[in-house]
Amino acid sequence: MILTLIILGVIAFLLVLLLWWKRDFIRKAATSGYLPDPPSGFGRWFARRYCQALVGWQVGAVRVIGAENLKTDGPTLIAPNHGHFIDPLLFPLILEKPARFMAAQGVFQTGGGLMALMAAAGGAFAVNLNKGQGGDAADAAVKVLTTGQLLVMFPEGYAWLDGGVRPFKKGAVRITRRVAAILGRPAYIVPTYVLYGAYPGQRILRWSSPVQFAILFLLARFFRKGATVVFGKPISTDELPADDTEATEFLRKKVLELDPLQRTAPAEA
Repeated sequence: MILTLIILGVIAFLLVLLLWWKRDFIRKAATSGYLPDPPSGFGRWFARRYCQALVGWQVGAVRVIGAENLKTDGPTLIAPNHGHFIDPLLFPLILEKPARFMAAQGVFQTGGGLMALMAAAGGAFAVNLNKGQGGDAADAAVKVLTTGQLLVMFPEGYAWLDGGVRPFKKGAVRITRRVAAILGRPAYIVPTYVLYGAYPGQRILRWSSPVQFAILFLLARFFRKGATVVFGKPISTDELPADDTEATEFLRKKVLELDPLQRTAPAEA
């Protein structure tokens, strides 16, 4: 017992020391639009390992349908629905190519900076989801795509935890249009649907983020019922309606068509 407490104390001390040492990077990583360098080989290895551990504990087996649709002739943005906090952790396990992730700024501000370090190591960058505040992050996303990197972006913005799909924000459409204009060739959006065997429900959202994560972790056995990820056919920017609102709704419908359960009345805000 005493040895265990000593080991835990040493781990806690080293963690605090790491957060202090990386405090400047944590501050920058938590800034909307700041784009860290692409993950190193060690960063990708580390991200994959913690994703394996957390997905295995929280979700269980993950089935993939339509992986062939990830092969495109140009810059590619993967646009999934966002039904669970664990969504971003699925993709490092199922994508052959390393990806960058646009993640809510609040993720980077959780855990005293620990989540910022882990998210950045996995290729994520922060976005302020308040209306009119995400311009710098959109610029970062354009840079990701124009430099040949793969981008995963959740058009709903937030994880809703109940399996419903809310209205999409226009960012994915606008970003890919900008990329196509810069490069002078089409960019692509891959509509993607993630379905879980069980959802925690929106009631958990009444608690703070650390409490939410703790509840999901401790009660994981009730939600560990697997997940299915369906990749749809890529949508070229040439195929999108000219109006951003119509194009965004077009994308949302393409995502909903991939629902393995083919529900006809998805939840909306």
